[in-house]
Amino acid sequence: MGSQGKTVKISLIFALVFTLFATAGAGAAPAARKTAVKPYADLVVSRNDKTGVVVLTLQTHGKKGGDVKVVNTISDGVTQWENFIKWYEDLFALAYMDSNYDRMWKQLRKRGVTMGEKFISQDMLKAINGVSMLVVVDDVYPFPADTFRFGDKWFFEIAPIVHSRTKGPKDVSDDYKYKSALVLDCQGPKDREGLEAPGVFADLSKIDGIGKKMILSMKKDETIKNLEKEAADILHLATHAHPDEFFPGRNKPGIPAAELAEMKMNFRTILSTGCHTGSPLFASGVLHGKTRFLIASMYTTSGKDGIVLGRSFYPLLFAGKSPFESFYEVKKSISGDKSDFPDILRFVFFVK
Repeated sequence: MGSQGKTVKISLIFALVFTLFATAGAGAAPAARKTAVKPYADLVVSRNDKTGVVVLTLQTHGKKGGDVKVVNTISDGVTQWENFIKWYEDLFALAYMDSNYDRMWKQLRKRGVTMGEKFISQDMLKAINGVSMLVVVDDVYPFPADTFRFGDKWFFEIAPIVHSRTKGPKDVSDDYKYKSALVLDCQGPKDREGLEAPGVFADLSKIDGIGKKMILSMKKDETIKNLEKEAADILHLATHAHPDEFFPGRNKPGIPAAELAEMKMNFRTILSTGCHTGSPLFASGVLHGKTRFLIASMYTTSGKDGIVLGRSFYPLLFAGKSPFESFYEVKKSISGDKSDFPDILRFVFFVK
């Protein structure tokens, strides 16, 4: 979190919703994925931590009636960005203690409008009218577009948001039949968040016809071994973490993203509830080989939030919806003016 004294460049790209490809049986090789089509738009976000300036440049591609370019310069953008993160973490801590989600969502909706107005101009909103997907191409920091709000809608309700480290339209279609889950417990029963993994596993056990396994993994070496030898369609990673590292056991030696990038893992999708793992740094460590998707939190999160998210997400996934479809189906629970959900707004969807 916070400034690192360097310029960070991020691109946001909007593309049409992708056509689902031909069916494939469980365990079978999926059919060739179709290329996403236009129109889409690039929104390049340049963050300069030395000057404090954030510059956004929107360029549409393939829009009917012609493309446009819109530039928005926010002279105090870095300060606004950092102040928002601090405010958001303080709000999360308060909700963690008293579970007053009604107050939390009221404040998030109000601040989301302020952030949206600060970073996304009306000309930009007009320019992206008609596009169907926003792909945030992050470099170091996750750009908090997922938390922006315009009128009575979250930004992701206007254009579903996906994060990536590379530019271009992204394919989120997935006709693969998910049939197995591994819950990797890197917290343990004595940890204050230690109820997450058993809670998620208990909910998975209620879903018929799938393979499920839970492993307590509290040491670095054994966790590396588990990540490489175990195979499942989806990994639920219950852990403590930094943006570029996660820890098998609180305050124990961690596994850096750079080390994860060298490992051969057999998971198609990873859902991580580790704090700050919704980061391009962490995503770069896990989105390789067989792993296509990562769902994770940009900021601090809690075990009880992981249980609620899993309880809503996994039945949809194992009923045949894609990870992308399942994720945004769950996010409908926080649309509108009321929600009794915990804070899943901070969870984001990464794709290769």
